[in-house]
Amino acid sequence: MDTNPLRILDSKSHKDQEILTGAPVLSDYLDVVSRDHYEFVKDGLAALSIPFVHDSKLVRGLDYYQRTVWEIVYGSADGTLGESQGTILAGGRYDGLLGTFGGPADVPSIGWAAGVERIALCLTKSHLPSSPPPVYILIAPEKAAAAANDSNCDNSRSVSPQVVYFAMQVAEAIRGRGHRVHTLHPKNGLRGNHQHLSKQITRVLGQNPRHIVIVGPEEYSKGLVILKS
Repeated sequence: MDTNPLRILDSKSHKDQEILTGAPVLSDYLDVVSRDHYEFVKDGLAALSIPFVHDSKLVRGLDYYQRTVWEIVYGSADGTLGESQGTILAGGRYDGLLGTFGGPADVPSIGWAAGVERIALCLTKSHLPSSPPPVYILIAPEKAAAAANDSNCDNSRSVSPQVVYFAMQVAEAIRGRGHRVHTLHPKNGLRGNHQHLSKQITRVLGQNPRHIVIVGPEEYSKGLVILKS
């Protein structure tokens, strides 16, 4: 009460909230300039068809905020974020902050902070268009053809660093044309056990790829790739 009364408004304690029921409302004490500014902000939101709710008890945890403070809340009937985690982004104005550090006092300023993990959870449930399926690049180990009937991954199949580098160059070239690319690097490093190409293809087909690009020793030697759609 004595050092930072605004923090009471931000309290999640049920007892504090009961006390605040009859407390004065901040918006009733705005001066003319602040009130005009607030109406300007609300009219701008309405003009852009952005829904908003006036919250007379909304405050930010930092004392240097001025004028408008705001939160973006994700509402979901399926409880994606939980009742207490609905705010995904919040911020406000602090036009006088730079002046407190000895700079110009009239520099307009605004800032915000977002919860990246919370936004990611919302995006999985959103109606935003999904990105197109990626192109998968598979690296065929040496002797893959000779071992096509072998169901085990043995040391007879290896991948040279040059083939891996060539696959990386192909991936960059495809990305340069605006496509997403996933490169499946050889299993267990450059030497050791490597999956048959057929097993790699089976694994990738379940991901609904846009295309499959196959790179192996023969393709590297010719500077070509095999494309499967």
